[in-house]
Parts: sequence; structure tokens; C-alpha cells
Amino acid sequence: MKDVVDTMLLSKRWQFLWMMVPTIKYNDTLDRYSKHKYGSFSLFVDKSFSKHEAPIIETLLFKLDHISGCGNIQAWMRSADKRCVRELIIQIDTLTFKKPVSLPWSLFSGGCRMLVTLKLTNAVLVDDFTSQISFPSLKTLSLESMKYPSGEFVKKLLSNCHVLENLVVEQCHVDSVNIFTVIVPCLKSLVMKTLNTRVGNDAQGFVIDAPSLEKFNILHSSGFCIFENDMTKVVDANLVVVNWKLWKKLGSIASFKRLYLCVPSSKDVYTARSVFTSLVHLKICTCETEWVNLLMRVLGDSPNLRALKLDQCHPLRSYEPRPCWNPSWNEPSSVPECLLSNLETFEWVTYEGAEEEIEVVAFVFRSAKYLKKAAINIHSKTNDTDKKLEVIKELFSSSRGSPACLPDELLLKILAMLPTMKEVVDTMLLSKRWQFLWMMVPRIKYNDTYKNPKYGSFSLFVDRSFFRHEAPVIEALHFKLGSICGSEDIQAWMRSADKRCVRELTIQIDTFTDKDSVLLPWSLYGGGCRILVTLNLINAVLVDDFTSPISFPSLKTLSLKSMKYPSGEFVKNLLSKCHVLEDLVVEQCQADNVNIFTVIVSSLKSLVMKTLDNRVGNDTEGFVIDAPFLENLDIFHSSGFCIFENVMSKILDANVVVNSWKLWKKLGSIASFKRLYLCVPSSKDVYPAGSVFTSLVHFKICTCETEWVNLLMCVLRDSPNLRSLKLQQCHFLRSEKPRPCWNPSWNEPSSVPECFLSSLETFEWVHYEGAQEEKEAVAFVFRSAKCLKKATINIYSKTNDIHKKLEVIKELFSSTRLSPACQLELR
Repeated sequence: MKDVVDTMLLSKRWQFLWMMVPTIKYNDTLDRYSKHKYGSFSLFVDKSFSKHEAPIIETLLFKLDHISGCGNIQAWMRSADKRCVRELIIQIDTLTFKKPVSLPWSLFSGGCRMLVTLKLTNAVLVDDFTSQISFPSLKTLSLESMKYPSGEFVKKLLSNCHVLENLVVEQCHVDSVNIFTVIVPCLKSLVMKTLNTRVGNDAQGFVIDAPSLEKFNILHSSGFCIFENDMTKVVDANLVVVNWKLWKKLGSIASFKRLYLCVPSSKDVYTARSVFTSLVHLKICTCETEWVNLLMRVLGDSPNLRALKLDQCHPLRSYEPRPCWNPSWNEPSSVPECLLSNLETFEWVTYEGAEEEIEVVAFVFRSAKYLKKAAINIHSKTNDTDKKLEVIKELFSSSRGSPACLPDELLLKILAMLPTMKEVVDTMLLSKRWQFLWMMVPRIKYNDTYKNPKYGSFSLFVDRSFFRHEAPVIEALHFKLGSICGSEDIQAWMRSADKRCVRELTIQIDTFTDKDSVLLPWSLYGGGCRILVTLNLINAVLVDDFTSPISFPSLKTLSLKSMKYPSGEFVKNLLSKCHVLEDLVVEQCQADNVNIFTVIVSSLKSLVMKTLDNRVGNDTEGFVIDAPFLENLDIFHSSGFCIFENVMSKILDANVVVNSWKLWKKLGSIASFKRLYLCVPSSKDVYPAGSVFTSLVHFKICTCETEWVNLLMCVLRDSPNLRSLKLQQCHFLRSEKPRPCWNPSWNEPSSVPECFLSSLETFEWVHYEGAQEEKEAVAFVFRSAKCLKKATINIYSKTNDIHKKLEVIKELFSSTRLSPACQLELR
């Protein structure tokens, strides 16, 4: 509330506006209060709250630490009683308060008649036997770590909440309540929790009578819990209890759809011969020794179960024995009906491969006739790979009774997800079924940096495993090299790859560890990989063979990052032979032997051209692009030129970031652009004069260049159908250059762009600092955009000066908005 009141200093308009704010938050834990004495915060609350005039207070929050005391909160509550408060939150920090904070009786006696939500934390409730409790509108009540006069008081309090729907109770140590009774006929959601610090006994617990309950969560460390009547409307139930022996059976469970159980025993959890006819999702915690018995009992009583999840949500009690599997459950007569007819998904989190866990997995796999997906999250206390492979072996050997659940195709997909080919090959040790399965894996990854292998062993491993691989089609072949392997190795492996049906090939050389450049063999381009669809090359060297032609008949995606070439003519020839190429990514590095990178590809649809920051260029270096069917264009160019040879009339999305624009040939036709991002140093000659962005809908401009204001006005003028405008400083300002200037002539009505009058709906500014030209631009948009619906301003400040930020906010709100429907959002 302190920040809210401070806005009164902005202007006369703001002087009294804070008095109508619908949400009030008082927090004496903030740093600026910790430096003050007790009286300053207390006096601030007294004065600001007494002057507040909003007819309805949506939220009133008191978060009190070490400054305020019992007398203050009672006085403030008496003031709140006289106001129309809909949500009241009181949080007391017990770590700093030495004395308990008591809440006044007036809080419960009808003062807050409009109160809908009440949340109390770490306070003390008091009783007044002469007055009645009254909460006629209260729907949500939260009582966390509270202390009460007695259990009878709690019962009386809840019984007078006649429309209460949501209740949260967190019992603490010594709360003066042995039996917490909840008798609320209209209650729909209930959370009951006892803190671990609470020491209970068999004479303490919960009594619940809520016939309309739909959802309940019980987290109970000790004592009993009794359900007085059947709760036939419960849909979602979570039960976590330590001592179940004194619990009364759940009663009717036919309505349950989702159930989570963590209980120490499978007996008396619910009435014998009851059936979960509606249960679809079941989750059971495996931390208790009886969890296996509980699981089998609930499965037997849930004929329509579709999803089963097992998870060890709490630490095992090491002093208790592990649960045992009953051999009688393996009999066909013991298979639950849900496994034969409905169960579709099975998930196990923190699976360790203990004996009873292996038995349960095997039972589910061989019995679940309609199982579609089984997800096992293997948990190991150590990083022992051999131990983990042994667990995998057990899992997959369990699947033999259910071949439809885990066919070879699924196993191959699992193998393809392993980090490298070394782990894939290691699975041959699992069983006879796995002995040759690795040879058919569709995705192969070799990495000579993984686990630091020796040169001879790694090279020999690649030779042998790649030679023995028998998959008819290799979907992806990935080499990440440079630590110990070099040109001779990759050339030999590429000659082997030429003879295989590889669809995606990635060769990545680590330049930080490789001393010599890695040369890729000519056979890679000479037609050996005829079905190659994707080729990704990083930090390698291409070589030329003038006697053989280049052939990539199927290549659709090509990425060339930090590559070195024989010449610019080689690049031109390479791309011209990619007759079906659709996606091209080029990242030029220093000394790549290419001055002019020419892209002449008639089939190209997406192009990314980037020069690295360490590349030093000049006016004789750059890009030449001729791609008439291009739809997406990204240019990140630090120096040199870029020429577009022909009109590209199909571009929809363009991102242009350049440092030097003077040698760029104009973009040509821009009528097709729908999304455009510009960061250029000049507004001149970006596109031909008289051109119009007839299709442009989304425009983003970077404000790091000194010419950005001129460029913005130029594009706005030529974009009659623009709907979304975004300004953002994406790069650092060049401090040696002056700030851009606002042209006063733009304020004339004749200078207002057509899109402002007819189509612009959203306006966003990221990294707004409140500089003079920024203020002018915002004011221009606000007073000119007739159809603006939403304006979002992300305020950036180099310091944490709150007064400076408030001044910026003042400037923003003082700007007149032409559109009455415009919503201003500040971040």
C-alpha cells in the first residue's frame, strides 16, 4: 500500500485516486519499514485505511512481522468490520512475534457480512460466549497453524458458515483442539492437514460430516479420522495417513473418479465388498510396507480403472521389512477385471528394481490386455550403468508375456533415446532377445567426448559397430568429433555412410579441442547419399573435386555453420545442385574463403543468413540471394552487402538485422509480408519509395539504432492494415552516437498513418526507459490509434529509484488515449 499511496505525488489527478484502489496490502516485512520505528508503520496504516473510500474492498491483506502488535491488528480489524471487504488475509510471522496475536471477536460476529474469503495464518482466535458467530457470505475459509479456545468453538464456527464451499485446515502443535469437527452440509472441497510437529494420540483426530463433498485431501500424521455419513458425491480423494487403525471406513466409494492412497495398512480402508465403480485414475504411494496388498485390493475393486500410477512419495522406513508378493496373485483367477478390460496406461516413478517391484511390473505386463503405454522412471541411488542395465533387463524380460505392449518397434525407439551408440550396443548383454536388436536402431550417435574414451578403442568401436549395423534405413547419423578423432577417421566413416540409406546426417567438429581442420571427403557430395534429406555440418572443411559432379537429389534441409569452403564458386555450384532444397541455414565465420556467398535456389522456402561477430568484412563481401519462392527470411549481417537479385513476392515472415545498410539493394516487392522485424542503421533505401506493405499485420522494430524513429514512421505510413506493433531495444545502444529526435511535423493530423485510424489493436514496448523520443512516440500512438485495444509497456530502469519509476508512470498515464477501449498494462 505504501507504493500505491506514493502515487499521489504524481499529479493532481493522482492525488486522491489511491483512495479508490480495490486491493489493499499492508506488509511490515518490507525493507523500507524495517528501518522505521514501530509508530511509523502503525500510523501509516491508521491514516491510509481511514482515508480509503472505495465502496467495496476486493482484497485486504495484513502481513505482519516484527513491527506491529496485538493491539494494532485488533484495532484494524474493528475498522475492517465497518467496510465491505470481500477477501481478508491475515498472516503473522511467528518467528519474530514473541507474543501470540489474538484476533478480535468482532471479526466473527457479523461485522464483515460481505466477506467471501477468509485466510488466517499463525494467529489466535478468542471466544465471546455472549455473541453469535455470523459469516452469511463466506465461501472459502483457510485456517493454517491457528490456535483456538476449544474444539467446541471450532465446531460452532464452522456450523455458522452456512454457504461455505472450500475449507483448508492445517493443525499445529498445542492448538487446544483434540477433535476437529467439520459439520458443513454445503462443503464441496476439504483439505485437512496435521503438521509433523504436532504430537498426537488415539484420542485426537478429525470428524467429518459433509454430504455434499466433491473433493477432499487428508494429510494426517497421527490420531483418527471419522466420516460420519456416506459422501456419495466425492470425485477426487487424496489420503496420506500414518496411523489408520482408528479410522472409520470411508463408506460409499462408488462416486470416486480419482484416488491417491498412502496408508500403512490395506485393512479397513474402506468397507469390505465395496466397489469403485467410477474410479478411473489410481495413484498409490510405495513407501508403506503394505502397499502391495493395498494395490491388489483396490485393483480388484476397481473394474473400470484406466490409469495406474505408483510413486514413492515419502522416504521408506528402513527399520520395517520390504513388502512381499503373494504367489497366489499369479493365478489367472486373481487377475483384476480392470487389467483384462480397461487399463490403458501404467506409470511407475522412482522404480528401483526391488524384488516386489519386479513382481508387480511382471504381473501388470502379463495381465493388462489393453495396455497402451507403460512409463517406468528408473531411480538409482548410484550412477552405476551396469546396475541400471540390469534393471532394464528385468523390465524387458517381464514384457515377454505381453508382446503387444512392447514390440520391437517400441524397443528400438527406446534405444534411439540413449545418449550415444555405446549405451545402445551395451544392451546386447541384457538377454538373447537384445543380442542383435541394437543392430536395427534407426538413430546412431557417436561422440568421442563422451566419457573420455581412448583414441584406439573409440575408433575401433565405431568401425565395428557401424559395419555390423543392419537397419535398411538410418533415420539419423550423428558424429560429434574433435577430441581424439580427425580427418582420416571421418573420411573413412563417410565412405561407409555413402553406401547406406541415411536420411539425416550431422557432422559436428569441436574446434576447442581439435588442433587441425577436419576435411570432409568429396564422396559426401558425389551422389553416395542419394536419399539424404537433412545435412548439418559444423566447423569442418569442404573440399573440391573438379572431376566429379555434386549430387543431392533428395536434400531438403541444409545447415552450414562455421564451415570453410574451397571458394565462393564452389558454394554457388553446391547450392545449385540441391534441386529440392527448402530450408537453408548459413553461418559465416572468419576466413571461410568466400567473399560473396551466392544463394540461387528456386525451390528455397526458408533462409537464415548470419555472419559471426568475429568475422571482419568490407564493402566487397556479402550475400547475393535469388530465391523467388522464399517465404521466411532471416538476415543477421554485421558487415558487407546483401543483394536480392529478383522480386521475392511470396515472403511472409522477414527478420532483418544489419549494421551497414548502404550497399543493400532494395528488398523489392514487400506486398506479401505479414510479419516483419527490422534493426537497421538507416531509414533510407530499405525498400523502394512508393511501396506498400499491404499484407503486413505484425511489425517489430529495434530501438537500438539512432534512426529507429524515422524508420518506424516510414513503415507505419506504408502499412495500412497493421494490427500489432512492438518496440524493443534488442541490442546495446551505441553511446557515441546521439539519441534520435522526434520530428514535430509528425504531430500534425495529416501525418497520422492510416493503420492508426483503422486497424492497429495492440501496442507493446519492451525496455521502455522514458527518454524524450520514447515519450513522444508513446504519446503519438496513444492520441492517434483509434482502434487500440491493449497497450503494454515494460518499464526498464538502470537504477532502483522508485521516484524515477513513478515519474515515468506519470508520463505514461498523462498521455491522452484516443481509443476509449484501450487497456494500459505496465510491467
